[in-house]
Amino acid sequence: MNKTVNCIKYPLTLPAIWYQNLQSQGLGQVEETRFIFDKHIGDGQLSFLEFQDGFWGQQMDFTLAQSLHLRQEAVPHNNLFIINFYLTNTVVKQRSDDTDYNLHLDRLNVMLSSSSGEVQCDILAHDVVKIVQIGFTREWLVTNAFHVEDSPLKKMFMADSPIYFSEALNYKFKHLLDEVDIKSSNKLFLFSTALQLLDDFFFEVRAS
Repeated sequence: MNKTVNCIKYPLTLPAIWYQNLQSQGLGQVEETRFIFDKHIGDGQLSFLEFQDGFWGQQMDFTLAQSLHLRQEAVPHNNLFIINFYLTNTVVKQRSDDTDYNLHLDRLNVMLSSSSGEVQCDILAHDVVKIVQIGFTREWLVTNAFHVEDSPLKKMFMADSPIYFSEALNYKFKHLLDEVDIKSSNKLFLFSTALQLLDDFFFEVRAS
């Protein structure tokens, strides 16, 4: 009997742990750094690449046979952050901090969220979904990204209140993302691209 997928609840965590969670709920199988959906759930996979300890990229390419509601449950501290780049015209409906977003390529399509926030996301059956994600821990960020001790950006990421930031995909992001494919590109190219995407994103946050 096929399992009906309704709602998946999870805290924001590292991809390898998330894949094991999805597998334990009968949604598919983990194969090294990939999660492959079972055919009765959908078609496609999630893939991740760890660049450094606490800094990774993830790519999601899939179509679900059944609609799915994802609920990221809040934890007390902002120990993890993710930036999602939505790269298809499929609309992904997300709710963060009592605000509703319709995320897709032609409109609002870059979203930062933190582990202390609750995020709800609806993915409809038969929609083609492609999302590229950059994830990082607070420890990695403090070690690698901040040079000014009292910068407003550092203060924001050191706090434990939920962080949400949305942005349109500007030409700098789009140019970098056009060549990204975690399944086939070499690690050095992906690592340098992820760093550039992160730097461009922080520029947008500082300018807002």
